[in-house]
Amino acid sequence: MKKYIYLLAVVAMVFFVSCDKIKEALEVSFNTNIEAEFPVISQKTITVDLKSVKVANDVYGFSGDGIFSLSDIPELKKYIDNMTSIISEDGSVISLTGAVEGDKVLTLKLKYGIIITPGEEPAMNNVFSYSGELLSKNGLIEYINDSWSPILIGALDANKEKVFAFVIEGTANYNVNAPVKVKIPVKVSATPL
Repeated sequence: MKKYIYLLAVVAMVFFVSCDKIKEALEVSFNTNIEAEFPVISQKTITVDLKSVKVANDVYGFSGDGIFSLSDIPELKKYIDNMTSIISEDGSVISLTGAVEGDKVLTLKLKYGIIITPGEEPAMNNVFSYSGELLSKNGLIEYINDSWSPILIGALDANKEKVFAFVIEGTANYNVNAPVKVKIPVKVSATPL
């Protein structure tokens, strides 16, 4: 009888170790983009202090917000329960379209919060704040910088099934009237089991 219990224990141990090895062997990795688009509203001309220089004419504030979850991306939805990691890759960009020559963004800020209770405003965390001059080129103003994306992707990875609220805001020397687009290339690993 003791031999059977011992044999059963060995078989069970081999089975569980084998399941983990099978899961690792079946792990899939793929590259995709996490993309979001935020409608923005320009506000009336404002006065801002920028690099210790008072700018008073033709400065417009803009802001936009939205909600997002990883399950909004069809490629990720089927793996949402089995994701083992999401890692940001190089090439993160925030784009403002509809700019003409001479248009520039003076400040830009992105914040996020995790919606815990529907209908309640979440506590917001700053992802980045930019101050400088982003110039238009071919009708587009882009903020290309990979230093902020691991912060945001880390929060998404730790809260895969949560809904996130985002706020993007800034100032520009023109009336921003097109959606702001956020694109973050990522590598996703998941097990199908």
